[in-house]
Formats: sequence, C-alpha cells, structure tokens
Amino acid sequence: EVDWFSLTGVILLLCFAPFIVFFFIMACDQYQCSITHPLLDLYNGDATLLTIWNRSPSFTWAAAKIYAIWVTFQVVLYMCVPDFIHKILPGYVGGVQEGARTPAGLINKYEVNGLQCWIITHALWVANAQYFHWFSPTIIIDNWIPLLWCTNILGYAVLICFLPTQKT
Repeated sequence: EVDWFSLTGVILLLCFAPFIVFFFIMACDQYQCSITHPLLDLYNGDATLLTIWNRSPSFTWAAAKIYAIWVTFQVVLYMCVPDFIHKILPGYVGGVQEGARTPAGLINKYEVNGLQCWIITHALWVANAQYFHWFSPTIIIDNWIPLLWCTNILGYAVLICFLPTQKT
C-alpha cells in the first residue's frame, strides 16, 4: 500500500519532469544557467512563455538518428557480448548473476556486463577520434539539447509501454 503523499509526489514528478528539464535547458541556453532570471523576466513581463519556447533549442531528427544508433549499439553490446572483465579484475562481480527474488518467488539471472560495455564504447570512441573518423568526436556537444530531448522521449516511451497493469 502506498500513502497519498508518496503517490502524489510520484505523480507530480512524472507530470512535471519534462517541464523541469525544459526549464533547465532553457535557463542554460538563454540565461547563462541562471534559474531566477527567466522567472523574473516572466514576472516583469519582459518575456512570455511563448517567446521563451520559440527561442529554445528543439528536438531534431538528426539527434534522434544519433540517439537511436547509440541505443541500438548499447542493446547489441548487452545482448551479444558476454562479460569477461570479471575474470581479469579481482573483486569485480560480473558475468551471469542472480537477481532479487520476485513476488512470485522466482530468481532471474542477468548478464552483468555494464563495465565491459562501457570500456568497449569508450575504446571505440577514442579509436574513432584518432583513426576511423566515422563521426565528429564532438557529436554529443554539437547535439546536446536535442539529445537531451531524445532521452526524455525514450524515458517516457519506456514508462508508458511498460506500465504495470493492475489485476483485480
């Protein structure tokens, strides 16, 4: 059972999180990361919500393509590359590990290969910057705000697609 305070907090967070992200993006882009200045501009009438929205960087399909390629690459790494780092690094727990017990009493097994995927991703990034030149090493900074929009869109899409259904 969840109390009303917790439920209200979670609902407010889910409803206002995109606006909070937009507020910080807008504050950094238009107001040199000042959090109070945009609020003062709105209060004083120097800006309206529409003018602030129109000046803000928006979602781009180029960023969506970049993000989709990166997420797909990470999924392929997770699904296809077994962990071997746990055999090299003493004390690192990787490989196939048991998860927590579910309410049904099952214990699922997971491939723990996040550190290895991180190392592979960064090694390829450095190799690309030095040798391959497939894309600009500054691709993230060049598309920072549109990529941030993509992360929020994916996050909410996953939330909506995997909402638990209430069984009565």
